[in-house]
Amino acid sequence: MRGSSEERFGDSSARGRPDEAIRPRRQHAAAIQRRPTGRIDDELLRLLWPVAQTSQLIWRIGLRLNVVVPVHNEVAALPEVLRRLRILHERSGVDVVLVDGSSDDGGGKLLRASGLPCISAPRGRAGQMNAGAGTGRGDVILFLHADTRLPQEADVEIRAAINAGAVGGFFRVRLDSRRPLLRLVSWMITTRSGLTGVATGDQAIFMTREAFDQLGGFPPLPLFEDVEICTRLRGLGKIVRLEGTVTTSARRWENHGPWRTILLMWLLRAGYTIGLSPRVLARYYEATR
Repeated sequence: MRGSSEERFGDSSARGRPDEAIRPRRQHAAAIQRRPTGRIDDELLRLLWPVAQTSQLIWRIGLRLNVVVPVHNEVAALPEVLRRLRILHERSGVDVVLVDGSSDDGGGKLLRASGLPCISAPRGRAGQMNAGAGTGRGDVILFLHADTRLPQEADVEIRAAINAGAVGGFFRVRLDSRRPLLRLVSWMITTRSGLTGVATGDQAIFMTREAFDQLGGFPPLPLFEDVEICTRLRGLGKIVRLEGTVTTSARRWENHGPWRTILLMWLLRAGYTIGLSPRVLARYYEATR
């Protein structure tokens, strides 16, 4: 009759060596079987915990960022914008997509020759930004106006904010003018957005892709699509104002006068708040572009 596998393993005649050579292995196996299970679990947990923490850290640091840039007739600003976006892409691996809204100033040619991904969409920031967001698969989406420049560590700040639990946010803003009045305007915009959690598009709004999808993208509005999406975003979680500062063009203020532009912006915002049609308000806004 054939013995068990353990008996065959310990059969000295079968292996050509004394039984004593196998006995220490049997004793060691028995000792392991008698060891309390909880102790083994604790030991495994102690050994595997750093690995788990490192894997989580790598995942969090590695959040993939997409930058969507809607463009329409920005040919004068494009060379510098494209230069900075290439640096951001090469330094941090950030994915950039340019969305041309039927530019007729020659800017479309610059975009297509930039070496960065470029698509076309009907004119309108909301639609252009939605189209651009639809081409990427990043974890976080940053919407950047073509006349706005990001701070150097923008991607680091964004990832840190999302890792800390924010669903989205925006930057402080500075108008590129030395006029004291426009510096005051910059401070007022930054302060207001920090208090309300509602930013304008010039502040480089960002959000997780999950939040963007939940909101259904930007609402199809010709004006204040940025205010509307921020208002909705607040209902999904924490929105943060980052410490970094974006620099945006002051041309509207310079071309049409600071006081006139301030008054117009206040009136437009008030009109939107009381429910006036964004399409009607957009006509006055475009007249001062």
